[in-house]
Amino acid sequence: MPFDMGKAAGWTTVGLAAGEAKFSPYDWVPHEDQAIPRKILFRSGGGPQPWLTMGIELVDGRPECTYLEFDSDKASPVRDKHLKLTQIEKMVGQIVAACAQPVERTPKGLRITYGLTTPEQMKTVERMQRRRRDPDDRELLEQVATIYREHPDAPVAAIMRAMGMSRRTASRWAARCSEVGLLPQVDTKGKKRI
Repeated sequence: MPFDMGKAAGWTTVGLAAGEAKFSPYDWVPHEDQAIPRKILFRSGGGPQPWLTMGIELVDGRPECTYLEFDSDKASPVRDKHLKLTQIEKMVGQIVAACAQPVERTPKGLRITYGLTTPEQMKTVERMQRRRRDPDDRELLEQVATIYREHPDAPVAAIMRAMGMSRRTASRWAARCSEVGLLPQVDTKGKKRI
């Protein structure tokens, strides 16, 4: 299934040493002093190298590779060496840092300032990649509990879809909701809280 970039108007393309990144300049999330695109499509390769297409999205406030495709022709088949050379997390950090833009706080709100990638941008993205959500984030816990109660047939799947979480993460947040009293406790493993 191809990477869905959404329906935002207009796209910005950034040329990188290893390829080209495309994102919507209108769909971003502020993080510290940066504007981070919500979705990025990166493509590189051609000639002797197979084509690599990578979709990057913000998942739980962290940039993650959610789509990866290698495409080749007879002249440049995909080999083990191509897979071994692909350092996904490092590439995600470099691509996101190159697409991020500095944000300036003004009395009227936030203003994006455009310029070259700085070392500070790379550090900001690295911190985002390592960041974990606060287990006492009351707003997130209440959202998870509400979604859980609204979907009694498949609550964890509903949390996964709504929050962009993996099954394991969604289950952990549902368990955390039980711990803080937002959902009932489970008596035996495998049973639902409702």
